[in-house]
Amino acid sequence: MKLKVKEPHFAILGRLLTAGLLCAACWVFGCARSGSSDPADADLAADRAVEEATGPEEVKHVVDATREVVAERDQGTELREIADEPCVPQCEGWECGPDGCGGLCGSPCCWGCRCSGEGKCVTVCGPPGYVYGGGWDGTFGMTFVEFGTAGRPGEGLDIDMQPDTCAPVPTCSDGVDNQFSSILSELEGHSAGLDILLAPFRTGEFSLLMEPYGWNSDGTEFILKLYLAMREDDSCIYSTEPCEYLGLAESFDEVSCEVVMVMEGATFDGKTLRAGGPRNYGSWPWTEFGILIPTTLGILMGVYVSHVQLVADVEVDETGVVSLSGILGGVLHKEYLLQGVDRLLDVLTDSSLAVIREILADELVGDIDIDKDGTMGGVSFGLKFHSVPARIVDFLDDWYFPR
Repeated sequence: MKLKVKEPHFAILGRLLTAGLLCAACWVFGCARSGSSDPADADLAADRAVEEATGPEEVKHVVDATREVVAERDQGTELREIADEPCVPQCEGWECGPDGCGGLCGSPCCWGCRCSGEGKCVTVCGPPGYVYGGGWDGTFGMTFVEFGTAGRPGEGLDIDMQPDTCAPVPTCSDGVDNQFSSILSELEGHSAGLDILLAPFRTGEFSLLMEPYGWNSDGTEFILKLYLAMREDDSCIYSTEPCEYLGLAESFDEVSCEVVMVMEGATFDGKTLRAGGPRNYGSWPWTEFGILIPTTLGILMGVYVSHVQLVADVEVDETGVVSLSGILGGVLHKEYLLQGVDRLLDVLTDSSLAVIREILADELVGDIDIDKDGTMGGVSFGLKFHSVPARIVDFLDDWYFPR
């Protein structure tokens, strides 16, 4: 049977060591009654020494914990002294958890799991809410059509919520910010390097799924959650059909199990879906998270973005939501973007990817003061997307990409 220890071994042994030293002092200096050779007297003196060292309320706890550690579980076996026998790990039937001797049984549990009181790895993160009731209209697969080609309506959004400014000048108007479009033509001229970053999304190998958590049309705010996923059936035409997907564990924070990519403040008025951005006009904090980008190198690249917002036209019929078409906009943090590309170059020295890095470093000029420190360290962007109903049928229980 598994020994269940109330305290870490080092804490119990520390208490015992303290008591042992005090007992030794009593033996040397005569803490027991003078001239007594009765073992009970020695035990009484030791108990008093422990009480003085730990406080009366601690004595029973120390003794009880000690007995649990050293007790034989065989019926009728007497308690034995700690030093009599070495501690034998008790791991039979246990795949995880403490072994009763200060170590662990088995191996650490998989990502998103924890060790139960019975020594079994059990799922913690698991599926989300779950997919808005698990119906076809609960989640939408986002097909990214293209980057916006200018800073004009239909190509980007008013990212900084300042209608009197726009980017890039002079190909912008109406407060729309899409500075990233200024280098699109140059980037497209180096398609081999760009494909390393974008091909997995462009080909549908991986998709971002959007779950409107608490969807309604009465103006009440709800949440949009984004999951990185891959189709369960590659033959399903993801851009037009309601495909089934396997969600990736990378969509969740490893420690808290919270969804990584979340946009709050979502509203739907029957025609238009809006989410993200500042919670109120011109206020902080802005919606921010790391967008997960799978690459052709088999490595996941995290790109930190802020000021994230989404605006989409929603097509509805008698069955529910049919499709969404809109723009996902935000601010790329140039420093982190370059660091992400550098990590890829550490894995693969590719000349075309190196050229992409050089263009981003030299030609991409910031237009958003992300830290309110007077420097333009952020680059506004706009991504056009189209979404059709989708469904998450399961989540992988371990990381898909190497960490």
